[in-house]
Amino acid sequence: MRSLIFLDVDGVLLPHQAKLYQCCAICNASSTEHNFVNRDEPGDDVRQICPPCARTHNIKVSSRDAFPRRCLEALNHVLEKVPGIKIILSSTWRVDGGAITEIKQQFLNSGLSALGIWAGVANWETTNTANFSVRQWEIYEYVQAKVSSSDRWIAIDDDDSIEKDEKYKAQFHGRTILTDAQVGLTMDLAEECICKLSPP
Repeated sequence: MRSLIFLDVDGVLLPHQAKLYQCCAICNASSTEHNFVNRDEPGDDVRQICPPCARTHNIKVSSRDAFPRRCLEALNHVLEKVPGIKIILSSTWRVDGGAITEIKQQFLNSGLSALGIWAGVANWETTNTANFSVRQWEIYEYVQAKVSSSDRWIAIDDDDSIEKDEKYKAQFHGRTILTDAQVGLTMDLAEECICKLSPP
């Protein structure tokens, strides 16, 4: 018997209001010091005026502190309370090796023990990287292929199709943790995760 989490990133670990920070590639001033336009692709540059430098040059996108600590602490709490839990990445981040590396780095940087263990897992399992349809369908394709009837599993997502789409609605009943996309995973929702994954 296994415990599995199908994990989304945007709206769960990275609330929509918490964009990746930027920093000036020359003076290193951060977006907390002045207003840069947020972008979502770490490592990209955009030419823009940096007020502290008063010069036009590349503003480098940095991934520093992209995932709010409270969201990471909530996930870490679940991993600590449910031994041997397995994460399956169901987010669109699953198709990008660099994005998965970024998640691992965020886990490692948090200093949280359970997340640190997952940061060291070489190959993360994901839902089908060739199937982009309805999130509920993507997850259930994996469930049908790889999850046994004795396994306990939940999906943590901000996409309400996981509990509302009629196709597999019955199969997801009692197995969904729906986050507020502007807030992400909270400690209250983490406790709900633990209850759903714990033996009766």
